[in-house]
Amino acid sequence: MAVVMIEDIRTEFLEQIRTTFSPTYKPFITTHSDPWVWATPSPSLLDRLLLTDTLPGRTKYKLGLSSKPSGELYIKSVCYFCNNGNPQLVEHSLAEPNHDFFRDYFRNLNGKLLRISFPAIQWIIEIDPRVSVNNAKRGKWKPLFDDFLVKSFNFTYYMFLTTGKGSGKQFPNGTWTGVVGDLLYGKADVGIATANAPDRIHHITFTNSFFDKNELSIFTTSGVRIFSPLALLWSFDTLSWMFIGIATVIVILTFSFISWFYGYHFDVKEPGGLVIAKEEKNIPLTNHTFFVLTSYLNQASAIPKFAAFRCFVAFWLFFTLIITTIYRSKMVGFLAFPLYESLPQTYRDLAYSNFTLGFVMEGDSALNTFKASRDHVYVKLIKKMEIIPLNALNCVERILKRAGYACISYTQSMEYVKTKNLSCSESRKLIRAKETTYSIFVGLALTGGSIYKEGFDRMIARTRSFHLPEVWKVFNLYHNVYLPKRAWWLETNNSEKLRQTSKADENDDLTLRHISGAFYVLAGCLALCLVFFTMEVITYWLKAYKVTKMNHAAPVSKIVTPCPI
Repeated sequence: MAVVMIEDIRTEFLEQIRTTFSPTYKPFITTHSDPWVWATPSPSLLDRLLLTDTLPGRTKYKLGLSSKPSGELYIKSVCYFCNNGNPQLVEHSLAEPNHDFFRDYFRNLNGKLLRISFPAIQWIIEIDPRVSVNNAKRGKWKPLFDDFLVKSFNFTYYMFLTTGKGSGKQFPNGTWTGVVGDLLYGKADVGIATANAPDRIHHITFTNSFFDKNELSIFTTSGVRIFSPLALLWSFDTLSWMFIGIATVIVILTFSFISWFYGYHFDVKEPGGLVIAKEEKNIPLTNHTFFVLTSYLNQASAIPKFAAFRCFVAFWLFFTLIITTIYRSKMVGFLAFPLYESLPQTYRDLAYSNFTLGFVMEGDSALNTFKASRDHVYVKLIKKMEIIPLNALNCVERILKRAGYACISYTQSMEYVKTKNLSCSESRKLIRAKETTYSIFVGLALTGGSIYKEGFDRMIARTRSFHLPEVWKVFNLYHNVYLPKRAWWLETNNSEKLRQTSKADENDDLTLRHISGAFYVLAGCLALCLVFFTMEVITYWLKAYKVTKMNHAAPVSKIVTPCPI
């Protein structure tokens, strides 16, 4: 409790106040909740002191003390709303036992009209311009006032769109616009949907309890399907293909080694006792290569008669069975249901992707925080993002119409746009990334040292215990947004927009693009065969030309006939 002296006061009177109200001095004070005592030796100055618009006018619990000519204490306090919402002085009697000198007159505002400033964000609040009192029409914040705070404190309100339409922006000359500016310059008593940012707490105050929670999220579409001939290679990753190739080379070399070992160290006999000729045991390397490669295609080939060969071939065929089964099963899935393009799941992915980026600016604190950040991810995002002020629907339309477009927006803003403007099938195409940033907990914004803070804090805290903000959000989206949209579509014969899927979504027929990879492989094989055929023809004609030239130069007895290749 603090004691402030306006004029010279007698020593006896100071001693009486010190021993009665202020036994200790507290250097840290809070004007909206700490009790204050204002003293003056002149009773005629007491009323003017208590009702002044300077610092004493912004203190909630305060007493005015003076002394009558008889020496008796003269005590008064201010009931801010007792006179039909206007201030009224209340005199206290010392004769009454256990008298409460610091009453909470904020429990009943007696119809006091509060001016409430809000930014231009539709899903938060919408007003009815034809109504001058309690003019909220719909929005998540409407039930907080109409069904909770107004009934708890018995006040009326008038909501108006803030100057500048934002939550609060400071210009280089130090002036503010938005909700912060309205509170700072006395145009509003309360502000809503204003984040508790570091640069704002020096000018206005916020309730400790929060009503709303929001965060910035990344939104994209489900992506486009990727039709690529490379789908034939997607069954395994690069490392797996490398190991398969290495295993194939090792098997070919192993077959060659076994053939060489048996051919030069043993005379293997058949069951009849006949010795196998050296030419049959030394199988060429090309034969081993052909056998190993054709085993991937399940082609029949002659199995060697050596025991080591047979054992090794059995394990090799089991290995190829596993590899080919996995490849075929996954390849069918890739061809029938192609992959979708890779979508950014984090802000780092988005910063280093090829996606075009739009940023929905609702309020000012989020964009200001991005610009003030020195993190290289946010610096890169600021350079590539396009600012879309107060129009989340515009950003959603770009996402749905343009491939490779992403949007950063508040989560609840996108929920509102999906419920109000999009069809069911269009809503299903929007994809929200896992990572979020800039989580804000929003309560009420008030003027510095506001006498309303303590009461609003107490009541807003009660809404969180029963999850009322979430209940009111769902109620508003369904009854005030979705049902009117549904009724309008039915009235205008647009009932197909209520379908969960569109005809384009249901079409999964196989097309030429699904199996284009097979035709690319066939074309490649034909081209390769044509190259080898051309090489063989050229080789044949070169040999024939040499033979013909030799025959012309040689005697008749030494004429050579060219043999076909």
